[in-house]
Amino acid sequence: AEEASAQFAELYKERKSSILVNQYAVSLWNSAQRDLAVEILTSWLKESPRDAVARRRLASYLVALERWSDAQQQFMTLVKEFPTAPNQNDLA
Repeated sequence: AEEASAQFAELYKERKSSILVNQYAVSLWNSAQRDLAVEILTSWLKESPRDAVARRRLASYLVALERWSDAQQQFMTLVKEFPTAPNQNDLA
């Protein structure tokens, strides 16, 4: 898992994209680098605030870390930004 994280880190540095940031975050999370996964997603969302996949992943990670207030903020942003998106009923 750590080797995969290192590979995704290199790819992410070369060309940032939603797909790469999400894969990178998952690889970090799976290798127990959870704070770094949250940091990477948070940083990405400052640059790409309308990335719903990354925001939902971040919110889910924050729930897993029991950072309830931060998770709620992310879920509320999803509802606000994507009110008609499928599967949003569970966020309101």
